[in-house]
Amino acid sequence: MNSTTVFPTISFDKEKGTLSISGVSIPENPPAIFEPLIQEVIEYCKNPAPKTNIIIDLDYANTASTKWIFHILERFERIYIDKHVVVVNFFYADNSIFNTGRYYADNLALPLDFIKK
Repeated sequence: MNSTTVFPTISFDKEKGTLSISGVSIPENPPAIFEPLIQEVIEYCKNPAPKTNIIIDLDYANTASTKWIFHILERFERIYIDKHVVVVNFFYADNSIFNTGRYYADNLALPLDFIKK
């Protein structure tokens, strides 16, 4: 899905084990965007690639979007706990996005690599 002024760009290559969420995320109906992705992640986690790479590079996300992204990361946390390699690169340009990433890091077992833009 390509980015618009309200939707993030979402790219999920299940064969390569790469998920990227970037841009701005302020959709009026977040379930319409994120529920299909969660279903894809659930299926992926049944037979994940040897290494899963997650890139989160948001310029802005509303509260609803950050909650949905948290739920997506929870799915990957499960395979990480089961000893699968999961790498999360979290890009940030300001304190608001950084604090969102800190919340994820503090509340998930997934290691997040913070990268300042």
